[in-house]
Amino acid sequence: MTSTVDGPGDVAGRVAVITGASRGLGAGLAARWAEAGLRLGLAARTEPAAPQGAEALTASVDVSDAE
Repeated sequence: MTSTVDGPGDVAGRVAVITGASRGLGAGLAARWAEAGLRLGLAARTEPAAPQGAEALTASVDVSDAE
């Protein structure tokens, strides 16, 4: 079974956590899913910017160093 995001009513109010959200594919997903009405948790090594109008929490997270 395949799931698609065709319109705001399909997923509005659900929550998505996106890693690598500061650029590229992660930023693109954040923008698209914000338009669809998802609430977002965005994380990246550099502070990701929440798409305009998005309900989102953002965090700068770098797990490359164990300390």
